[in-house]
Amino acid sequence: MKHHSVNLLWHQGMFVMDCDTPYILLLGGFGSGKTLGFCAKAVYLAYLNLGGVGAIMEPTGPLIKDILVPAMDEFLEGAKIPHKFQANNGNPNYILRFRRGTTTIWCRSAENWRRHIGSNLSFVGVDEIDTIKKDEATAMVRKVNARLRKGEKLQFFCASTPEGFKFCYEFFEKSGDPDRKTIRARTKDNPHLPADYIPRLEKLYPPNLIAAYLDGRYVNLTSGNVYPNFSRATHDTPVTENGIEPLHIGMDFNVTNMSAVVHVTRRCDKTGLELAFAVDEFSKLYDTPAMIASIKNRYPGRMIIVYPDASGQQRHTTGASQTDLSLLRQAGFTVVVDGTNPAIKDRVLSMNTAFCDASGFVRYRVNVVKCPKYAECLEQQIYKDGMPDKANDTDHPNDASGYFINQKFPAGRTGLTSVRFKV
Repeated sequence: MKHHSVNLLWHQGMFVMDCDTPYILLLGGFGSGKTLGFCAKAVYLAYLNLGGVGAIMEPTGPLIKDILVPAMDEFLEGAKIPHKFQANNGNPNYILRFRRGTTTIWCRSAENWRRHIGSNLSFVGVDEIDTIKKDEATAMVRKVNARLRKGEKLQFFCASTPEGFKFCYEFFEKSGDPDRKTIRARTKDNPHLPADYIPRLEKLYPPNLIAAYLDGRYVNLTSGNVYPNFSRATHDTPVTENGIEPLHIGMDFNVTNMSAVVHVTRRCDKTGLELAFAVDEFSKLYDTPAMIASIKNRYPGRMIIVYPDASGQQRHTTGASQTDLSLLRQAGFTVVVDGTNPAIKDRVLSMNTAFCDASGFVRYRVNVVKCPKYAECLEQQIYKDGMPDKANDTDHPNDASGYFINQKFPAGRTGLTSVRFKV
C-alpha cells in the first residue's frame, strides 16, 4: 500500500477537507492558490466517491485546455496518483486509480452545462464562476445540483475571484444559508509567490479593485461613475503635441457621430516609464472619410497611428464596399487593432488603472482645454444595468481612447495542511 501526501496552504486545506457542506466556495485574490485548491478538491472528492463520476468546469471551452487540464496534470503528477487521460469527442476525462477503485472526472465547459443534466454525478465544481452571468450561474447550480445523487460525499464546489456583487455574493454571502460556506484567501496568504508579485499587481490595477483582486473582497464594479479615477484636479495637463512627434489616435466608429482622441507619449524623467497624454479630440464627424480628411487637414504630413474600434472591419460608416479600417490604411495611417474589441470590462479597467494604479502612479493625463468633450464624458458616464451607459453621447470619446489605452497599457486577473491518498 502506498500513501502519498500533498501539502496545501491553510485555506486550500480548509476548502478541500470540508466535504460535508453541500455548497462550498474558495473565494480569493489573484495568485492565492485557487486553481490548485480547486484541483485538489476535485481529486479528494474522487477519492471519497470511488466508482462514481464527477464534473469540473471552466467558464468557457478554451479555458479547459489552457488552465484546467495543465493544472490537473500538475497536481496529479505531484500527488503521484495513477491516472489515465482521455479525450472523447474533444471532451477531456480523467480516470483516477486508487487502491480501492477508480473514479472518473469530466472536464467540461460551463457554457454547455445543460448537456450534463442527464447524468448521475457525485460532485460538480466550477472554476471562476463569478465570470459567468449571475442568472445563468444560478440556473446551472440549481439544475446540476439535482444530478448529485450517486456517491458517498455529494458536493457542489467552486473557486473564484469576486467580480462585484454577482453570483458568489448572492448565493454564498447574502443568503445566510448554513448549507453554504465561503473559505476566503488573500494573495498575500500564498508564501510561494515571487517577492515582486503583489507590487506588480498593484501597478496593474486601480485602488478600488485591489480589494477584490488581492484580498478577495466584494466591491462594486458596476455602479456609479465608469471612470472614478479621473479628476480634472489630478489629470489636467498643459502638455500639447510638439509638431513632429507621432500621434496616437483612438477612434470609435459611429455613423454620423464618429469620435477620435489624439494622444502623444513621453518618457517619465524619474521612472523612465512611458506616459500618455490626450492632447486633442475630434467629435461628431459624419463618417470615416470625413474623419480622415479632418485629421489630414489638422495634422498634414504627420505620422499617424490609429487604434480603432475593431468592428470597423465589418461595419461600414460610408456605405461603400471598403471597410473603415481599409480606408484608414489607404490614407497612409498605421492601424493597430486586434481581431476583436477588448472586453468592455478590460478596456475600462485599463483606463482606470492608467489614470491611477494602486500605488498612486498616474500614467495618463488629459489636456482639458484641448479635449473638453472628452473630459466631460469621463466625468459624466455612469453605469446602467451593470454596463457603461451609452445615453447622452458620453460613451464615444471614452471608447475611442479606451482602444488606445488598452493596447498601450493593458491592465493585467500560511500554514500548511496535508492531504493523503492511498494509491
